[in-house]
Amino acid sequence: MSVGSEVFGEARVTGLDAAPYLLEVARSAGSDAAFVESGMRSPPWTGPSFDGVALWFTAFGYFDEAANASILRGIRTVVRDGGRLALEVNHLPLILATFQHRTWVRHDSDVARELLLGAGFSHVGPLGSDGQPLTTESRRLIAVAAA
Repeated sequence: MSVGSEVFGEARVTGLDAAPYLLEVARSAGSDAAFVESGMRSPPWTGPSFDGVALWFTAFGYFDEAANASILRGIRTVVRDGGRLALEVNHLPLILATFQHRTWVRHDSDVARELLLGAGFSHVGPLGSDGQPLTTESRRLIAVAAA
């Protein structure tokens, strides 16, 4: 299953990255996508511009909680009402089962889902990396948030 086509349908794609080199690599792949050089903390769009946004392969969560919440609020402003955000990150149960000791900060709730709802998304549904329902064996978690 292709999560992109299942969640978003047919799409015109815009890629966003702060790294010029990575944008050049993406352009060289021959895609007809538009590519924009910018970071997710200061995207160039100010209003509803997209039917869907995908943050893939753990592209979210690199900042402190306040910055992560701000990023999600910014994404919510560019997702049209009725649109979707697909947020793919590592899935905690599998990480913990195969965890190599490092410092881990545990919050009292599902922080990512709480932040998405706090950013103005109305519903958050989790999927596994194969697009099927999330299980404890799922390697990755995809959060699909409705605008």
